[in-house]
Amino acid sequence: MSDEYDHHDFDIIRTDSRFGIFEELSLKDKSTVSISNCSFSFRAELEKHVMTDGCYGTIYPMYTHEGRKWVLMSFTYMESGRPVEKVLLWAERIDSRESLGIWRVDGKAWKVFRTTDQLEKLRDMYRRAEVGELPMGRPKFVQGTVQQGSNRPTQGFVLMVNWMTGTYFHLPTKQLNVALKAEKISHSKSARDYIRIKFGCEAALSLRLNDCQGYVENYASEPIAFIDVHLSTSTMAEALVDDIVEWGTQP
Repeated sequence: MSDEYDHHDFDIIRTDSRFGIFEELSLKDKSTVSISNCSFSFRAELEKHVMTDGCYGTIYPMYTHEGRKWVLMSFTYMESGRPVEKVLLWAERIDSRESLGIWRVDGKAWKVFRTTDQLEKLRDMYRRAEVGELPMGRPKFVQGTVQQGSNRPTQGFVLMVNWMTGTYFHLPTKQLNVALKAEKISHSKSARDYIRIKFGCEAALSLRLNDCQGYVENYASEPIAFIDVHLSTSTMAEALVDDIVEWGTQP
């Protein structure tokens, strides 16, 4: 058995609610898995934290529960001079095209990147968007150590933003005006939420926001907030401005 498997190498057979949720996994290549074939250090970890079917076949990664831990994936970073480790359950992962995934952690959305290859590019883009006053849920970049299963740890980073609720929009298929209707946004051009949404849409256009997506939520501190911010020469955000201008039918 290789010492370097991650969740992508397994099929989920079933989930089990014991011990705070764990998954029964089977190797996709259907090969026989034997603890005796593992390296000593990895075998010791398996014997402590993983149940097996007669030491062959199915393995059961067990997540944090009452002090016991099988770390399928974790992110460790420094805070106030001390290391902070967060275990990320694959069952709670939201798919992401450009990262390992998105998790909800302590009221924030964590977009986890395995390496720092994209860090400076994204940080610069978000800095420009912040200067341009684009509402984005207070983004923050944090570097740290990414541990995936038994793989060697890597130096990566997390993009943290406020966890967003409300109605999702994503041009061109999920139009802004549908979200405005779902959230019962006022048609009054003098209403607080209308003014702030219009300002956000105009900022998106000024910044040439591409792949426009985010959330609209009535009465929220940010009634519109954009996610997965990418700036280019796109004029896609014109559709956002058109929608909010047409929405304002009252003084």
